[in-house]
Amino acid sequence: MKKNTNLMVLLLFMAVAVHGQDTLFFDANNKKIETMEYASTYRISIPDTICKGDVIEITYFKSGKIKSHQPMILQFKKNTDKAIIELYTSGKVAWKDPSIEKHIERLKDGICKEWYENGQLHKEVEYKEGKMNGSYTSYWENGQIKRKEYLGSEKSIEGKCFDQEGKEIKHTPMEQMPEFPGGIEILLSFLSHNIRYPVPMMENKIQGKVIAQFIVRKDGSLSDIKILRSIHPEGDREAIRVISMMPKWKPGIQEDEPVSVKYTLPIKFTLTVDNINADPFATQKGNSQSF
Repeated sequence: MKKNTNLMVLLLFMAVAVHGQDTLFFDANNKKIETMEYASTYRISIPDTICKGDVIEITYFKSGKIKSHQPMILQFKKNTDKAIIELYTSGKVAWKDPSIEKHIERLKDGICKEWYENGQLHKEVEYKEGKMNGSYTSYWENGQIKRKEYLGSEKSIEGKCFDQEGKEIKHTPMEQMPEFPGGIEILLSFLSHNIRYPVPMMENKIQGKVIAQFIVRKDGSLSDIKILRSIHPEGDREAIRVISMMPKWKPGIQEDEPVSVKYTLPIKFTLTVDNINADPFATQKGNSQSF
């Protein structure tokens, strides 16, 4: 009974400590949730004592063991209100204030580290303004080096791969982006056969490119569909409708393991000459970013 009481006190202490530091909670798919109860990880952000004005994001497993340590530089998104920038730069409002935070981009910058839950270092990666740039080293869970790469603007310049015994093996690409089943040509065909040009847009001769974004989960399912650039509310709804119809994608791969990836997809609405039928030919190759 005493052990149970001590455990409850420890968990209560952890909860108080966690909730006192502007904590964010994430489920197994890295999706933000509201409470610790169903979380797989939680994250806190603290001021960087070396680089004044920037922050360090520290993520923990639910067990309390550290998962990652990532230095960040903060910068305002494009078209942010000048009054908001003035509030922040004058020191009147902190970076963690909700009214400011939504206008700030956090870009990894410096040496970012990740660990396995057993405490073994998993990755050590050099970033510059949000992009991998420099050395990249990953480890097997037994501590052996898995991969050593040198990157320039996220592209591998040279690299080596090793098995769990430390023996060098064939070098493979570090990352593979998500893919619609069958590839880009099949994606174009799917869009051209399923997009219906909204009547209000046809009547008003509205055409252009809708930029949609969604997450391709580890299992290939799509979630968090949103519109980054709109040309008309009906066009937005049609883009979301068609993306929601898509089958599961081939998920993104990072070091032979599936990962959740944020994918940006332009969808073009173009009227034909007679303004009756629309060419729903949609999209260039999507721009994607893993996280």
